[in-house]
Amino acid sequence: QCQIRHRYYDPLLSSIVADTTRKVVLRWPNKEDTMTTGIRPDAIVSTLVQLAFGQSLGLGEVKLGGDNTTNHYLCLDTLKLAVLSRNSVLKYDHPILTFQVNEIGRITLPEALSCLHSFITLKNLRTLLRVTLFMT
Repeated sequence: QCQIRHRYYDPLLSSIVADTTRKVVLRWPNKEDTMTTGIRPDAIVSTLVQLAFGQSLGLGEVKLGGDNTTNHYLCLDTLKLAVLSRNSVLKYDHPILTFQVNEIGRITLPEALSCLHSFITLKNLRTLLRVTLFMT
């Protein structure tokens, strides 16, 4: 899960929410919220103050698909983000961005051009079509 998060989601989300010229970064911590025990966000958008992370500007949850991408777990993530953002607003007294990312479809990309023929299948084309229709 960590490898997929860093390889695919990090470049995509960083290009949307991070801005190195303003010292705003996206990070993937593995620690609980200081105000709420037992709750840990998957992603945090925060300021960078010299070599340390500063104020949190955003929080996010990411589901990679599979058994844990049910309506129940997505609702739990929404509640988790609501509690974390409320705590952050109370602590820092400013609005905070929250986001959720979950899998719409899954395809396996070919490792080389010689394997391209295995990528063009009816299943992959339907998945790409479903994602395209979802994005419009």
